[in-house]
Amino acid sequence: MASTIPNQERVVDPFASYNSNVVNKITEIITQGDEGLLTPNSMQVISDSTSPNTAFIVRPGYAIKDDVLINFTQEHRVNIFDDDQFASPGSPYDAGYYYVVLEYEYQKQRPAPQAHVKILKPAERVLLTSDSPYLLLKVIYMTAGPGVITGMYDSDPDPSYSDNARPYLRLYAGGEVNLPTHEQVRDQGRVVYETSSDTFYFGYENEWSQISAATIDTDITFDTTSIFSGEICYVDSNGNAALANSSSVTTSADIVVNKINDDLVTGKGIIQGYTSGVRVETGITINVGDKLYLSNTDSGRVTNVVTSPYYQSVGRALSAGNSTTPINIIFNPRAILQSTTSTRVTGQITSWSGAGPYYHDIDVSDLGGNAYLCAWFDNANNYEVVPSNVEIRDSGDTIRVFFPINTLTINYVIQN
Repeated sequence: MASTIPNQERVVDPFASYNSNVVNKITEIITQGDEGLLTPNSMQVISDSTSPNTAFIVRPGYAIKDDVLINFTQEHRVNIFDDDQFASPGSPYDAGYYYVVLEYEYQKQRPAPQAHVKILKPAERVLLTSDSPYLLLKVIYMTAGPGVITGMYDSDPDPSYSDNARPYLRLYAGGEVNLPTHEQVRDQGRVVYETSSDTFYFGYENEWSQISAATIDTDITFDTTSIFSGEICYVDSNGNAALANSSSVTTSADIVVNKINDDLVTGKGIIQGYTSGVRVETGITINVGDKLYLSNTDSGRVTNVVTSPYYQSVGRALSAGNSTTPINIIFNPRAILQSTTSTRVTGQITSWSGAGPYYHDIDVSDLGGNAYLCAWFDNANNYEVVPSNVEIRDSGDTIRVFFPINTLTINYVIQN
C-alpha cells in the first residue's frame, strides 16, 4: 500500500491561531478567485519509465485550491493496482477514461489537512465540479482489468466531458496607457499591454519589442564581434550570421539581429515579422510605407532604392528614418533577383501581321529574362482583354501576342 500524500508545502496553512477567512483570501490577488495550476508543467503527470503500463509520476509544482497555495516538492509515484490510490474502494475493472486529481478541501483544524493524489473512475467523472474537492491533473485511458495505461491527455477526449481539462490560473500582463521609455533595471523581462495602441510589448535587455504572432525569432552565432543590433545578416557556410549585402546571391538577407549577448558572439534574430531598430543605408531617407531592399553599399542595412546588378526585397517600412534614425519594419525577405536596365515595357499595338489569328511582336530584350507578367487593355474602353495566345520567342527577347481580329488597338504592360 502506497501513500496518496505527496511531499508538500502549503501556504497559508489553516491554523486556528489566525483569521484564515482573511489571510487565505490573499491568494485571490493572484487567482482572481479561480482555482488551478500556476504553470503548464505544475503537477504534470508523466509515464513511469520503469512501469509505463501500470504506474505514473506526478511531478513537482504549484496549485491553488480553496485559497491555499499547495506545492508538491518531489515527484510522487502512483501504481494503478493499489486500491488506496482510488477515490472509492476497489481497483478498476472497466475500460475508459480515468481522472488523476488533486484532492484537497480546506478545513480550519489541527493538524492541517493535506493534499492527496487520487484517481476517479470513469463513472465518477461527474464528481469533478467547481465546488468539489478535486482538481484535474491528467486524464488517462486504461483498458479493462487488470488494466494497463494506453493514453494520457490534458483534457477528456470524450465529447460528453470535453470541458474537463487541466485548469490554469488566469495570469495577466501589466498595463500602461502609453509605453514608457525603456529602463533596463525596471523593464527587462516585463510584459506590458499598452491600452492606447492595443499592443503587447516585451522588455528585452536594451529595448521594448512588440509581441506579434507573425514574428519568428531564433538563436544565432556571429562570424565576428563587429555586428550590431538592427543589422541584417545572412547565414554563412559555417552556420554563423554575417552582414548581408545584395552584391551577391550568396550574401542575401536571412535574419535581422535584435539581441546580442554579453559574449558578443551569440544572440537572437528575427527571421520574419515585425522588428524595430533596423539600420538605414547612408544618404537614404525612408518614409512610412516604403518598400525596402537590402543595401549593396552599406552591408547589413536597408534602402528604398532597387540595387544593381542584384536586388532583394526585404520588407516594408513602418516608420520613417535615415542613417542616424533606425526604423521599424515588417521583415519579409524574398529571393534575390538580377536587376536589369528596365523592369517593364509598355506600349500600344496598332498594326497586326498574319492572316488570322493575327499577331504582333514586342521587343522585350531590355527585360533580360524569359518569364514575364503581361496585361492587355482595349484602347477603345480601357477594359482588360485576353489574347488568343502569348508566345515567348528568341530566348526571351521577344513576346508574340495573338488576337482573332486585326482591328483592335491594344495597350500593354509587360514586366519580368
